[in-house]
Amino acid sequence: MKEEDVIAFARKSFASLWELDLLLLLHGSQDRIWAAETAVVALRASRDAIDQAVRKLQALKFVTVLDDGRISYALKEGPHEEAVEALARLWKEKPYSVIAAIYEAQAGPLKNFSDAFKLKE
Repeated sequence: MKEEDVIAFARKSFASLWELDLLLLLHGSQDRIWAAETAVVALRASRDAIDQAVRKLQALKFVTVLDDGRISYALKEGPHEEAVEALARLWKEKPYSVIAAIYEAQAGPLKNFSDAFKLKE
């Protein structure tokens, strides 16, 4: 998968780094079922950040949430698994590129809004 495709995948899939961090944590331990509190400790995150990330990743069908609230990685094969695998590699090699893609995607609507108030010369 080409780097620009991986960046595009990150840009459209993630609204925060917590979502990415949680997905990569689960991806790195695919056979493990995680309690949310354990993920909070592992990522040094707040419970709210993890809960929001779980909801987003569940909506994308990247994670499975069991009845007791524990979570696990849901992708085992297919195009999204290939994209997550490529994203994990890119994260290790060029984390800033991934971070920039996620934050630039979030800044776009805000920038458009603020640009509407710029005085024209």
